[in-house]
Amino acid sequence: MTRSFHISFGDRLQNASYIRSGFLPFNPLLNKSLVSLQTVELYHHLFMRCPRLGVQPFLRALCDFQGVQFKNNLSVQFSSAYNLYIRLTESVRSQVLTSLDRTTPNWRMLNACPPLDGNNSLKRFERRERKEDGTLLGPTREKPDVRIGGGDYFLQPSQVDLWDEPNWGKIACTERWSNLNEAKTARSFGSFNVNGIFAGFCRHSFVLAFSDMIKTGEQSKYLLSLLHHFMSACRKDRRRRGFPEEPMGSLAVGYDIACGMVDKIARGPLSQLAKDERLQMMIGLLHGYALSSFGRLPARNSTQGL
Repeated sequence: MTRSFHISFGDRLQNASYIRSGFLPFNPLLNKSLVSLQTVELYHHLFMRCPRLGVQPFLRALCDFQGVQFKNNLSVQFSSAYNLYIRLTESVRSQVLTSLDRTTPNWRMLNACPPLDGNNSLKRFERRERKEDGTLLGPTREKPDVRIGGGDYFLQPSQVDLWDEPNWGKIACTERWSNLNEAKTARSFGSFNVNGIFAGFCRHSFVLAFSDMIKTGEQSKYLLSLLHHFMSACRKDRRRRGFPEEPMGSLAVGYDIACGMVDKIARGPLSQLAKDERLQMMIGLLHGYALSSFGRLPARNSTQGL
C-alpha cells in the first residue's frame, strides 16, 4: 500500500518524520518500505507472551488477513524493523532511568523490597539438524545471537558458568535426595536449549535477579551465581553510601534443597563472602523435618534474617 508522508523541516532525517507519523523503515538507509509501529508493537507483545512465535508465521497471518501473497523477503525486512524497535525502546528506557536517577549498578535489585507456571512457558527448543541415523540431536541450526538484554536484572550465562563446579564431592544429603543429583538434572530435556529460568525473589515476591537454565535442569551453579551477584551488589552499595562495612543483620535465603548448598558454599569460593554478609541458608519445614528424623539436622534451629 502506498502512502504519502509529511516531512517536517525540524527533523534532521526522514526517519524521524516517519517515526513521528507512527511508522518504522525496514531499512534505515533505504526508506522505500515501512511498517506501522502498532504492527511491530503487536508482535512484540505476542512474542513476550509466547517466545516460540516466529516472525514468519506472524507475517503470514497478516498477509492472510490482508488478502495478499506472502513473500520471503518480508521476514528479513520485518526482523530488521523489529531490531530497530527494540533499540529505540531500550534507548528511551535508558533515558527515563537516567532522569529518575536509577542508573547506579543493580539499582532494581537493591531497591526492590511473580509466580510462574513451572517454567513450561519459558522453555525454548534448540533447532538441530537430523543425524544420518535419524536421531534428532545433530548439529545446531540456531543463529548466534550476540545481543545482551535485561541489563543488571538478568545474569548472563558466562556469569553463571563461573560457578559450575563439576568436581565437587558428594555430600551426605545428595545420595538420598534426587533433587541434588546434578547428573540427573543435566541429562534432562536434551532437545531444549533453555529449560526455564532460575529466579531469586525478595520476601515480598519481587524478582531480584534471574538467569536462563541452559541445556540443564536446576543445578547448584545457578544459586551460587545468584548469591554472589546479590551479596556483591549489597556490599558495593554499602561502600558507595558510606555505610559500615559489616551488614546490619543476617541475610536469610530460603531454598528447598539448602541442606546440600550449605556444604558447597562453605567449601567453595563463595565461603568468605557468605561469612562477611552473614548468609544463612534456610529450608522448608517438610524437608527440614525429614532431615531431622535422620539425625542430619538439629530438631530446632533459631536464625535471624530478612
